[in-house]
Formats: sequence, C-alpha cells, structure tokens
Amino acid sequence: MQAAELPKEIAELAAKVFETTDKPDRATTCIYYMVNVQHPVIAMLKHRFCQRYGIDPHHPMSDIQRTAFELMLFRGDVLKMIEDDFKTRSESDAP
Repeated sequence: MQAAELPKEIAELAAKVFETTDKPDRATTCIYYMVNVQHPVIAMLKHRFCQRYGIDPHHPMSDIQRTAFELMLFRGDVLKMIEDDFKTRSESDAP
C-alpha cells in the first residue's frame, strides 16, 4: 500500500492544537496528548493510521503526526468546533 499524505485541513489544525500544548511548563502540567494510544482499540487504529501515512509504527510519531492522528479520531462536528474556537481566538486577538 502506498503512503498517503495527511489531509491539509488536519495537518493545519494539528499544528494549531499542538501550539496550545507546547508551553514551557509542558513537562510539569503533563499536557501532551488527548488520547491513550496504549488502549487496544486505539493502538489498532494508530497502527492503521501509520500504515496509511507511511509512518513506522515501531517508532514514536512526531508531535504533529500524533496530534493529527488524534484529531482524525474525532467526528466532523467536533473538528468544526475546534476550528471555530481557533477562529474566534484569532479574531479576538486582532487589533
């Protein structure tokens, strides 16, 4: 099977979501990921994700790959809520 490229919308949203957790106190707040990939069902889905996108499942994914994987587990309406939240944040930050 040929590796696919991550959907652009997911990759962009993953970068935004990861930015919210990439803080200096990350190690003490334990804000890393949203999903436990050790759960058997999630582990199976992670393996399938890695195969589809050409990621070695025996090595850790990058933070963006991991965040993209987690976002792809959400329903479309949940992704829309996340996108809307980022849009609202950027509009409130505008001068």
